Amino acid sequence: MRGLARPPFVGRADELSLLREGLVAASGSRPSCVAVTGDAGVGKTRLVAELAHHARQEGARVIAGAGLDLAAGEFPFGVFLAALRDLARFGRGTGQQGDQAPRPAAYDEGMDLLRADPGETAGGRGARTQLFDRVLDLLGELSDQQPLVLVFEDLHWADRSSLDLLLFLVQDLCQERDLLRDLPRERILIVLSWRTDEALDVSSRAEALSDLARLDCVEHLRLSALPAEDVTAIIHAVAPDPVAAQRAEDIVRRSAGNPLFAQELVAAGRTPGAATVTTIRDVVLRRARRLSGDAAQAVRALAADRPRAARRGVRAAASGARGRAPRGPGPAHPPTGG
Repeated sequence: MRGLARPPFVGRADELSLLREGLVAASGSRPSCVAVTGDAGVGKTRLVAELAHHARQEGARVIAGAGLDLAAGEFPFGVFLAALRDLARFGRGTGQQGDQAPRPAAYDEGMDLLRADPGETAGGRGARTQLFDRVLDLLGELSDQQPLVLVFEDLHWADRSSLDLLLFLVQDLCQERDLLRDLPRERILIVLSWRTDEALDVSSRAEALSDLARLDCVEHLRLSALPAEDVTAIIHAVAPDPVAAQRAEDIVRRSAGNPLFAQELVAAGRTPGAATVTTIRDVVLRRARRLSGDAAQAVRALAADRPRAARRGVRAAASGARGRAPRGPGPAHPPTGG
């Protein structure tokens, strides 16, 4: 957030401990899945980031994908394509995890299947089964090299194809772990997150998330509001200047324990003429501006690992932006999904 320091990680020690227990179980060949849910801005992304940092320190490989709120509609398997693109970067020896083991042989086939024409992939049960099996093989090969943490965030925006594949993976990896406890199993922890306050305008998406939530093997972490003392700590940590006690109390009261909302209130108080922020919905709407058609096309191309098409979309979006009047001040990046 512009002008503010990075907030400290506070108030989620028990939740982080549960995620770490899942990593320990996965490292011991007991695949695990944890779903982190809660309202926008309550701290889901920050909690998952802390787990990812710890997992890397423990020698695990972390790959991540996320749902995208695209005005142009869904992109099939977009969540998994984003995750595998992370894997490709690390396999080429670049990025944060470049010193880790190379990508497995199943990677290229899995990517080819995911990037196939959606109609071709979804056209028959055999093609879909082949795709799901190859992705499972890929994850198994990765976990043979080192423990694997799969992070899938913002599933309230995920495409239905990705949710179907995710449901298959969780059922196969985690559902039978107690029956197969004496057999070698994949060393995989799956971490999911989605907003509980987001209206699911696609009924099939809501159905898929409900199916995931009902699985016995999925641990649930519903994040609630932070207590006043933790919000106060965040306020004083992020503000570059001292915050008066009365002002801090007002922010604590108005934020209702939502750390993102509290930070926005701190920022608004430092900006003369800033728009009034009254609810977390105001925060999300202000930060999540709709992509133009060209920008959405670029994002979709990047998700499908088509860099030339992505560059065309970026150039078109930039050209269109030059022809429009400048937009008001505000973050240029999408929301993190908190």
